[in-house]
Amino acid sequence: MAAAVQIRTDYTSDELRRHGVKADQTRRLLAVAVILDGGSRSDAAKTEGVGLHVIRDWVMRSNTGGPEALKTR
Repeated sequence: MAAAVQIRTDYTSDELRRHGVKADQTRRLLAVAVILDGGSRSDAAKTEGVGLHVIRDWVMRSNTGGPEALKTR
């Protein structure tokens, strides 16, 4: 099993939720917020109806560029 990707913590889950209210990246922000609140990546995947690989990609994008990196490209 591969090691879990670490998640950046300079944004709180509440900040991500507030940011997501006005943005097109809401699903992605909410998934990352689930993890920041102590939920598992599996919980985040179930919440947003995606697979674990997608959650991994979202976490990596968030780590690289913060909430802005989660906007639809």
